[in-house]
Amino acid sequence: DTVKKILSDGLNERFSGGLFGHGSYLAEDPAKSDQYATPDAGCRALAGHAEGCEGDVCYMFLCRTVLGWFVQTMDGETSLQNG
Repeated sequence: DTVKKILSDGLNERFSGGLFGHGSYLAEDPAKSDQYATPDAGCRALAGHAEGCEGDVCYMFLCRTVLGWFVQTMDGETSLQNG
């Protein structure tokens, strides 16, 4: 369901939450994203579009992004740069 929603409506930071609050979480290393991927048993998300799909499949989106200022934090609240 999530894959279809992203394909039709794009990424929406209001509907995705994580350790640091609502947002679209991106990583420059695919291995990091892979840690959060959950299997789609039987390729349900791509029903009718994934001919010959067998077993559990995980999905990953490749996004080209432009970002503003980043903040490094250990606890999700305190900036490591500014304290």
